[in-house]
Amino acid sequence: MDLEDITAEMSRSLDALKIIYEKLEIELGEKSCFMQNAEQRELLYTLYALSHIIGLLCRNLNQVREKYQLNIEETIKKVVT
Repeated sequence: MDLEDITAEMSRSLDALKIIYEKLEIELGEKSCFMQNAEQRELLYTLYALSHIIGLLCRNLNQVREKYQLNIEETIKKVVT
């Protein structure tokens, strides 16, 4: 698995987490008046944890992309010189 495959896999994972986050957010909005405080709190903690994971994945994905771009630039410089 090369860097491009890893980046693609990270992007797919990130997209899947965003979908889960959005569905949980919708569920909280639709069912909040029927939920007990403990249930609402648990769902909010889950949303917070997911948002944290999404943020970390975004940061890591950007770092991988930057490194991949640097590797491409270094390879081009080596080939050209």
